[in-house]
Amino acid sequence: MNLQVRTISKNRQLAINILASYIALFVQMGISFFLSPYIVRTVGVEAYGFVQFSYVLISYFAILSVALNSMSSRFIMVSCFRGDFIAANKYFASTFYANVILGAIIFPVLAAAILNIAKIINVPAHLLVDVQFLMGFMAVNFVVDLLATNLGISYYVSNKLYLFSLVQVYGHILRAVLLIGFFTFFEPYVAYIGLITLIITIFTQSANIYWKRRLIPDLNINRKFFDLKKVKELISSGVWNSITRLGQILQDGLDLLIANLMLSATAMGILAVAKIIPNVINMILHAMISTFLPDMTELYAKQKYDELVKSAKRYMKITGMIINIPIALLIAFGDILYALWFPTQDSGLLQLLSVITVLPWAIMGQTAIIHNIFTIVNKIRVNSILVTITGFLNVLLVLVLLKTTSLGLFAVAGVSSVLIIIRNLGYTLPFGALYLNRRWTTFFPETGKSVASVFVISAAGLFIKSFLQAYSWSGLFVVAIITVLLGLGFNFLIVFNKDDRIYIFDKIRARMG
Repeated sequence: MNLQVRTISKNRQLAINILASYIALFVQMGISFFLSPYIVRTVGVEAYGFVQFSYVLISYFAILSVALNSMSSRFIMVSCFRGDFIAANKYFASTFYANVILGAIIFPVLAAAILNIAKIINVPAHLLVDVQFLMGFMAVNFVVDLLATNLGISYYVSNKLYLFSLVQVYGHILRAVLLIGFFTFFEPYVAYIGLITLIITIFTQSANIYWKRRLIPDLNINRKFFDLKKVKELISSGVWNSITRLGQILQDGLDLLIANLMLSATAMGILAVAKIIPNVINMILHAMISTFLPDMTELYAKQKYDELVKSAKRYMKITGMIINIPIALLIAFGDILYALWFPTQDSGLLQLLSVITVLPWAIMGQTAIIHNIFTIVNKIRVNSILVTITGFLNVLLVLVLLKTTSLGLFAVAGVSSVLIIIRNLGYTLPFGALYLNRRWTTFFPETGKSVASVFVISAAGLFIKSFLQAYSWSGLFVVAIITVLLGLGFNFLIVFNKDDRIYIFDKIRARMG
């Protein structure tokens, strides 16, 4: 079996991958920026909350698939990098056929939950049928995604993530065209969003099939490669990721549900709007992590541990810079942004909820790189237990605060942020180093610099805001650009060291050919 040989340098490939992933993200953010207020204005903030909740509901059932699928890509990639393509095919085919069985089990349960959704959460009578169709489309979309697990593995194995980013760009554009078309020419229903999500998934997975055949033609779904032992191995390794996912849902995936049950459907809608920007920042974070994963996995597979640590620290700095600048902009200018973006909503409330929600990433965003290490070295058990413990604590504390105080949405959004910070400082950073046989303090300096970056850039933005009038889109754009440039300068000159700056210049030169 043959894996296509990379025809361009590793550094240039990484630069292209990063650039392409950001083009995809910026396209998605741009489309979301214009469409989110349009959808809220068209169907109302209450109905918009159910759009976000539909994703959350599906994620509850997805826990059952995490044990099988969360580690499959890791085993396939490591097998390919080590040249063992027979093993890679066994993992690939075994995952697919196991997912067929899993989908046949989950879908009827999911369908029953949707049919009885009014008995589970608060759904206004006039929205019931619309919400049920929305969630029905999302359920079918979940099954399609489940069956298509690992179809995109070729982008990672061949280190051609820019192709995946291009597919995403086309998907985002198609989504925007379909949304505008449906909401313009037909009576507005949130069910359209579920239908369009399904269409985009089919388009994306079709493209993944095409590129898998082009990039890794010998990696196939063939029944002769199905191996029950491989399924057991994947589940054994991934069961702790299922526990981690359960903890994450308890930690921040129940917020919309709790807001709906304990407060109101309208409160759920307000929180859903407030989470738009934090969710985008989270997507940026995960895009960065996925961009660096092939390189880190390859270094580990080749036992280049010193280089792996060095790369991880550098990637933490780069990720910190990319994440912290938009967070600082939200802290400094969020009230103006929401007043212009959602003029019918309370901009101060939306900003405060957004900042509270995104607070963990402001302090620990770059630490997400360390989770790559947990996956690569297959050390996820302790992290899973801790995430689950903090998840249960989050639900308990939120319920107590809602019953005994008037904090309302602030309790829902704030408790998980505090617990995430504590867990990352106490475990993720020190043990990420220990698992690589390094001192437990190895990654703390990068975190300290990242925290300083958030404070400095936020302070600079607030200072600029006090002198320049920014209460229009043009004014907001000007002060945001000035703040971004200052943030980039601070990170480049203060946070990055000489080797980091040389590394970045090399990436720029590679990108320019």
